Amino acid sequence: MCGCVRVEQDLVLQPNGSGHLHIVYGVKEQDLARMRQMTEQMAALDPSLAPSDVDWLTAFDSAVIRREWDKMDHDGVRLDDVVTETRDGWKYMKAKIAFESLQHLLDCGVLSDGHISLTRGPGGQFGYQQTFDIMGAAKSLPRGVDMATIQPVLTMMMRDFHARLAVQAPGNILRSNADRVEGRKAIWEYSGGQNDLMTRLQNIDIRMMFDGRGMTISDARSSGR
Repeated sequence: MCGCVRVEQDLVLQPNGSGHLHIVYGVKEQDLARMRQMTEQMAALDPSLAPSDVDWLTAFDSAVIRREWDKMDHDGVRLDDVVTETRDGWKYMKAKIAFESLQHLLDCGVLSDGHISLTRGPGGQFGYQQTFDIMGAAKSLPRGVDMATIQPVLTMMMRDFHARLAVQAPGNILRSNADRVEGRKAIWEYSGGQNDLMTRLQNIDIRMMFDGRGMTISDARSSGR
């Protein structure tokens, strides 16, 4: 959730449980060197972050992204397309990933930042939930520093931040806590221009219920939950 980042995530579910995920990830060119330095420092402190992770996050090179993709366990998941471009002072990565089931997508680790679940209800309806543990990340802050302490600084940094998360259901949406619904697509947006942005980022809990009667969709859940 860096202030110099723009993120778009469009998840499309089909009646047979398959689907595709569109991801757009953008970083300001002037902030990219600083971002790479910060990522390298994090990798030096966190054994789970390999040098290849630094490339994955900061290279904006389609060949590097494909190379890292080939290292992942992606049974039932396919990288259909990935392109990178520079536009108006921003570097962008755009990827389209197809999956046989949502569980296949979750198992491959592409959506590892948070928890996702898809469960069928007794009446054939499906509930989709996606949450992010922002407060968990705050545990790595230096001693004596918490979210309340750094919130004024973060608010200033987040002026250029924008995230758009969308889920397109295969059936009619029955209920959601989305910012808006367009047909069968529920959309949540987080922007630096929102006065309550920091509060919203600390409590990201996306929920949607849709009609799944007659559909062959399997339940799915992030590993470890």
